Amino acid sequence: MRPGRTVIGNRGALLAVRRRSTFGAQEFVDLDNDALEDIGGVDLVFDVLGGDIAKRSVRVIRAGGTLVTIAGPTEARPTDGRTVDFVVEPHRAN
Repeated sequence: MRPGRTVIGNRGALLAVRRRSTFGAQEFVDLDNDALEDIGGVDLVFDVLGGDIAKRSVRVIRAGGTLVTIAGPTEARPTDGRTVDFVVEPHRAN
């Protein structure tokens, strides 16, 4: 992590505290008990869940920010930002 950056993770309550230092996060949003929308003005959301979480996450991205998703192509697009759909397709040998 670069100096001056704040990392905020979002996980279920069960693993949030235990994984906090593993991911280098200073804060966590507990998706079971906290409002994701209470966070605002983030530069980057790295989404691994997709669906409703991706749609909610784009509302916290600041102008010029980015949503990166590995959950498959998403219709969620931040206003005045960009979306990167990072999709990996497995190569299967026949």
